[in-house]
Amino acid sequence: MGIEFVMERLPFFLRRLVYRLLLVLMALLMAVIVFYAIIFARATWDQLMPTLNLSTGLFYVILAYCGVHSILHFVHLFGSGKLPQRGFD
Repeated sequence: MGIEFVMERLPFFLRRLVYRLLLVLMALLMAVIVFYAIIFARATWDQLMPTLNLSTGLFYVILAYCGVHSILHFVHLFGSGKLPQRGFD
């Protein structure tokens, strides 16, 4: 709530700049997560979970997939140029 209070008082061009900067930072964070998820998936691929006959690395592959999807979503939001709308009034 406090961040929204500050953001509403900024001029439109600053609001848009801060929003885009946050999108870039979130995409970079997701890129780091994807990078390490791939490393961990490769390192643990030959290990099986004790209760299931599945590789432990499979969970890291799913994490990497979700991270790539998040990056694509952030790129889409960055390209659209639309600011988020308030959901609850």
